[in-house]
Amino acid sequence: MTCKGVSVPIAVSQSSEDSNQPSEQGPLVRIMSWNIQKFAIPEGRWPGLVRLITQEKPDILCLQETHRWDHNGYALAKQAAEDLGMEVRVGRTANTAIAYRPKPGLSLEGFDAGRVKEVSRGYSAGRFAVADLPAPLVVISAHVSPYSVQQGLIDVQPLVTRARRHGGLGLIAGDFNHPPLDDPPPDFAALQPHLRMIRGVPEDPLCPWEGPWRPNTRVAEQLLAGEMVDAAAFIADRDGRPELRAPTGVYGQMRVDRFEAVLALRRALKSYNRIDPKCHSDHYGIVLELDLHPKNIDWHLLGEFH
Repeated sequence: MTCKGVSVPIAVSQSSEDSNQPSEQGPLVRIMSWNIQKFAIPEGRWPGLVRLITQEKPDILCLQETHRWDHNGYALAKQAAEDLGMEVRVGRTANTAIAYRPKPGLSLEGFDAGRVKEVSRGYSAGRFAVADLPAPLVVISAHVSPYSVQQGLIDVQPLVTRARRHGGLGLIAGDFNHPPLDDPPPDFAALQPHLRMIRGVPEDPLCPWEGPWRPNTRVAEQLLAGEMVDAAAFIADRDGRPELRAPTGVYGQMRVDRFEAVLALRRALKSYNRIDPKCHSDHYGIVLELDLHPKNIDWHLLGEFH
């Protein structure tokens, strides 16, 4: 079995492929994502966020709305690194960042600061070497446009491509700003008109303010077409825990913050939880734990990147 020309030194049995549960325990990688709401450091909300993040002990941290972290010689990024006790890399648009804590079996082997024209609000991607894996784990911190479904569709296409670029093991973490598939719908009547317009579809387009609405899931459908797995939804269904589909936007009533993993990683999805921001952000934090034993990865779903 090969993955981008690399011989994979394990064989995946048919029985393990058919199960959605991890088959054996290997390197555990804890990934956290948080839209910290812009200007968290200058507005004084950052220390509270640091306490909440530190309690979760992430190995990799994906941040969005890291505005001005690249100013004045990356002064805010340097402060964040010191406060977190982690290495910090900032995306080219300074709207996303990735922090990580080196440990045995996990190290950063490459960083992509994002191409400005590919994703409207930016992304940053870390390429991590994981013990016993012949291909790196690509973790992307992303911020999809909140203003347009059409722009959201454009944004997620390069993200899916970048997630698969270095051997196929990739995960996109961040604020997707559009509703997922199959979650309970929000109370559309309680949403502000601009959020209702962008994230919903009226049953009667000629008289939208008088009739029911349904979530506009076109961005989520695009991710599904790219064979990406909504980690929280997958774990919620697998473990019988519908509460994991709870909203992550404080005001928008939708689970806009998500982990989207390539299909080959579905059995490595170990656990998911949501972190209350306690007034330090307008988004909940989210945490995903991966069990990256080689037998928990469906290598047969990977192939050469073209």
